[in-house]
Amino acid sequence: MSLKSIGQDSRLDRALSLEIVRVTERAAVAAARLRGRGAEKKSDQAAVDAMRRELSGLAIDGTVVIGEGEMDEAPMLFIGEKVGTGSGPKVDIAVDPLEGTTLCAKNMPGAIATLALAQNGTLLHAPDIYMTRSRSGRVTRKTLSISTRRPTKTSSIWPRLKASSPRRSPL
Repeated sequence: MSLKSIGQDSRLDRALSLEIVRVTERAAVAAARLRGRGAEKKSDQAAVDAMRRELSGLAIDGTVVIGEGEMDEAPMLFIGEKVGTGSGPKVDIAVDPLEGTTLCAKNMPGAIATLALAQNGTLLHAPDIYMTRSRSGRVTRKTLSISTRRPTKTSSIWPRLKASSPRRSPL
């Protein structure tokens, strides 16, 4: 990601890029210390705390616009939360301190810490919702289904979550 759009010179671009890597690294390491213990919420909390601590020292005026936690009742960096020292560029932040909490808790591969920065006002401010892909009509089309409740294995949309590709009509 180039930070030119955020208005920094190339030396600051590199410095801020390295700081962003450090933030995600600290969150990942904090969660990794608890891997394999079956403690999803504790792992998530450790990642959130580490990421919040590291973000608070960055020379940015940041606002979290995409996060998670409200619907999952998980620890979170909440939407609207201000981070950084307030002395740098204004940025929008999309964050998931620990994507794959179950993977981490079960000591399985694939859990990651994620963070994205963009110029203020350029990331979609979305409420805490779940999105699924579904099919409709004679001609198969991908459509977006938005729900404010978390899908469960018994809900009617669960099979559509598992669909990896649309099926072709025999006609």
